[in-house]
Amino acid sequence: MNSQLNAHTKNIDTLPLTKYYLAELGIYELFKEFVPQGNALVEPAEGLCIIINNLVNSRKPLYKIADWVADYADGRGEAQINASIFNHHRLSRDLDGLYAAERNSLMTRISANAIRLHRLETQRIHNDTTSLTLFGSYDNPGEGEVAQPACGYNKDGHPDCKQIVFGLNITEDGHVPLSYETYNGNTTDSDTHKPNWDALRQQLETEDFIYIADSKLCSIENMAYIAENDGKFITLMPKNRKEVKKFHARLKTHDIPWTFAFEKPNAHSKGSSTVYQIYDGEKTREKYRITWVHSSAKAITDEKARQKRINDTRKNLVELASKLNRYNLKTRPQIKKALTEAIKPAKDYINCKIIKDKATVKKQMGRGKPGYNTKYREEVVVSFRLQWSINEKAVAFSSGTEGVFPLVDNTELSAIDVLKTYKEQPYLEKRHSTLKSVLEVSPIFLKKPERIEAILFLFFIALMIVSLIERNIRANMTDALPILPAGMKTATPTWENIRYFFRNVHQIVVIKSGLVLKTSLKGMTKMHEQLLKLLKVPISIYKKLTERWWEFGST
Repeated sequence: MNSQLNAHTKNIDTLPLTKYYLAELGIYELFKEFVPQGNALVEPAEGLCIIINNLVNSRKPLYKIADWVADYADGRGEAQINASIFNHHRLSRDLDGLYAAERNSLMTRISANAIRLHRLETQRIHNDTTSLTLFGSYDNPGEGEVAQPACGYNKDGHPDCKQIVFGLNITEDGHVPLSYETYNGNTTDSDTHKPNWDALRQQLETEDFIYIADSKLCSIENMAYIAENDGKFITLMPKNRKEVKKFHARLKTHDIPWTFAFEKPNAHSKGSSTVYQIYDGEKTREKYRITWVHSSAKAITDEKARQKRINDTRKNLVELASKLNRYNLKTRPQIKKALTEAIKPAKDYINCKIIKDKATVKKQMGRGKPGYNTKYREEVVVSFRLQWSINEKAVAFSSGTEGVFPLVDNTELSAIDVLKTYKEQPYLEKRHSTLKSVLEVSPIFLKKPERIEAILFLFFIALMIVSLIERNIRANMTDALPILPAGMKTATPTWENIRYFFRNVHQIVVIKSGLVLKTSLKGMTKMHEQLLKLLKVPISIYKKLTERWWEFGST
């Protein structure tokens, strides 16, 4: 037997922290209740919790999770062998078991625990969808009511790839996910709202909440369905509605009695602020209230976007003009087709004509060098050129409507509160961004649609954990925290910041003759302890690590 001293360094970082949040929500026990064990050597609940912790802390494909777990195993006994149990075959079977479970009831129980433990307010729920891009053919349709990968409107900019539509509901309080739903890849957002609202009121066991969503909610059917079932909503009116066109016509007269709503610092421009003005009192044709909003920041953004479209169109026209009368741009129909494509970015702001020119030229009759007796004939040569100008009238009209957007609701809130509530909607987009950039939901290293459905359920729990951590630390902190690289401070710490700050926390295990002589925690500073205190997490989860601490069933 080796009698020499051996020191093993094992990762710790944020794993005890996220494991604490999972334990607090009772995730392991709920998995044991809903996912049957069968004849598995290790309970599926253990494997599913291991996957969630991996998603939150260090996204790896299933076939690499066993190696990742081994980095945390404490070196005592046969920890390396225990880590190897979590191979991709076992974890894939765990996902199959989760897919077969009653996941809607499981999600409701998890969300109820989060609401109760963290005292989440659920009076206002925000909804939106995003595309989860899949790279592969995905010809196997799967079994049961599984979301089918298909081509559709891809928000990631990959129209050639199949996708799944992922709908998410979050609280306004801390922007914590409460539920999600997956849809076929070719599903439009307008078709998701009625079933989603039904699922929410079943989950919350009430209709007494405000449902906030973007313009796809603003259809006659969707709004009527919610209103007729005693529900409340706030949505954005799309530009193609007649009410919008009429109001834009009124803006030409500059007689809108705008009322100052509030002013807030502009997050994208240091030292400046955004002023919001409102005008209400009008109703839609369905008799819902319209709140017209003018945002000074949006007006600047809209103006820059318009000018960019005009500049891009000018470049397109210059390039097209240089190619006329050659190759496949010799006839008017050919040029007209190319012109339609060239002015597409700013077709409302550019006046463009195709000018036909005729010129008479002399051409030599016969071959050879021209001489005294050479004869010529006259031919008419047709050529085309472009003539364009800025439609100043259209630009002036557009500038008068920039920064304006209409909100529609059937709530009893004041117009200002309607605006403030809707302004929380972009935080839902940040949750989608966290799902894609921090948790790295794509690419999904799975082929079976059923397993994709199952792992997306785990991604939802991972996103909930991240959101709760961010909500809690921001609610309890009073000063900016120096946890960024080079000791820089942040007043709005994200999970990525926290994960980076804990990256050097590790454990040293000293072993002699197979026995552990000493363990010590390294890298834990006073600032780490302060973060744990802000998160209301006991420091003991780091300083009193037990054998096989990384497992769930052993605690």
